[in-house]
Amino acid sequence: MPAAAGAERAEAGAGANVGERAGEREPAIVCERISKRYGAAVALDEVSFAVGVGEVVGFVGPNGAGKSTALRILTGYLAPDSGVATIAGHDVVRARRAAQACVGYLPETAPLYRDMRVREYLRFRARLGAVASGQVAARASEVIERAGLEDRQDQLIATLSRGYRQRVGLAGALVSRPAVLILDEPTAGLDPVQTRAFRALLAARDADQSVLVSSHDLADIEAVADRVVVLARGRVVGDDTPAGLRVGLGLAADCAFETVFLALLDHDEAGERGARGKAGEVGTRGEASEAGEVGEARKRGEASEAGEAGQAGKRGEASEAGDGRAGAP
Repeated sequence: MPAAAGAERAEAGAGANVGERAGEREPAIVCERISKRYGAAVALDEVSFAVGVGEVVGFVGPNGAGKSTALRILTGYLAPDSGVATIAGHDVVRARRAAQACVGYLPETAPLYRDMRVREYLRFRARLGAVASGQVAARASEVIERAGLEDRQDQLIATLSRGYRQRVGLAGALVSRPAVLILDEPTAGLDPVQTRAFRALLAARDADQSVLVSSHDLADIEAVADRVVVLARGRVVGDDTPAGLRVGLGLAADCAFETVFLALLDHDEAGERGARGKAGEVGTRGEASEAGEVGEARKRGEASEAGEAGQAGKRGEASEAGDGRAGAP
């Protein structure tokens, strides 16, 4: 029973719960029964979760779980087959431009113009983000300071290390002061010092900025996230605080989050095997029932044929006997 707690919370519907946590304010991100298929392959199967205002939510799952598909839908690059997703109240399909204007997005590989200098690039991003012309320089300077890029602001982006390029990418996502930050593998390839700097930068964001961060670094997710949504085979299998997930699974409070993650996947896999087993039993019972019905019908048919043959035989014998008597002198 405890092992099912995370999944039960996830299935209960994230929107209302997050609304309560956010104190009646509309959640910054809402996904309601989002589904997406690629041909016969199911990428997302009625995925529902939400991110409250000012909340940092980790988004984790094994490769192929559907995380990238979900992020592409939320950022307006891909339309769902069914379901509704909103950013700051804007439908990502019906009001795509308005939704995108509320998002600062950092994909796994930051799309930087390597022939630009850092300050030049961030001013360019500010203008793209519709920052008023009189505030562009100030906004760029602000995120340069927050990202620790003061001594790199006049440097060509092509000459920066990966860690500094990630900082520039995050600064670019922050420069327009979006309501929502969506970060995909932001610490991939960073050393421990660079990862710590990233965490500090994320902690220094505006208080009402909401963050959805996807990563395979589970320790990093636990360090920055208020809550974690776990995806497996295109479905939400866990949605709670790290501590809440441990309690729901009956695990020790000090166990590594990797243990929590693997336990959720094992529980989901066990549930899937059970469902397949039940389906197999139903199929076997159905086949057995059909075979029994066919057997009974065959027996009834054979009995009927035998009965009819017997009756016919008796009638034939009686007829022959009658003929014999008729022919006697």
